Order: sequence, then structure tokens, then C-alpha cells
Amino acid sequence: MFLRNRPQAYVTRLRLHQIRSELVRATVAPRIAEASNRWAVSELGRMSGRYKAMFGELPSETARLAKTRRCIRAPDDDWATGQSAADRGASLLTLQPKLAAGS
Repeated sequence: MFLRNRPQAYVTRLRLHQIRSELVRATVAPRIAEASNRWAVSELGRMSGRYKAMFGELPSETARLAKTRRCIRAPDDDWATGQSAADRGASLLTLQPKLAAGS
């Protein structure tokens, strides 16, 4: 019986991670129900309980924290990658010599 639950547990964890990713990366206020429905999770109460057990916070807390981060970040920063505009420029400069040497 234990082996039958393992694939389902994996799928559940995968879905919860995808829902969290959507909530964190949303550019506008995320809708938890829409994100969970996209990942075929229809029981929001159970999803919230599993989400809290896995991540230590409710989906609404994740969405609220993501909204706060979007509001306080500098406009030239890319919050999804954690790079500022200056960092992106520096990484492009370091790639150019490698591309020139390879061609």
C-alpha cells in the first residue's frame, strides 16, 4: 500500500511547488484559486493545509509577501532572477569574450 501512495505524493509536491512558483512570480495580485485550478487542485482547503505543511505558510501569506516584495523592489531590478540591471550588464560583458573566442 505504501508504494501506491508514492507517485501521488510526488505529483502533489510537484503541484504545490508550481502553485507557489506562480504566486511568487505573479506580476499582478495572484489568485490562489486560479493557480491551484491550473495545476488540477480543486480542493482549496486541503491544498492550503498541505501547502502550509510543506512551506510553513499559507498560500495567502506567500501571495501577500510576494506583493510586498514587488512594491518595495527597485524598478530596475529583476525580482524573478535576483539580478539588478547593472548585474545583467556585467554578465553580458563576461559572455561576450567567450562568444568571440568560440566563433
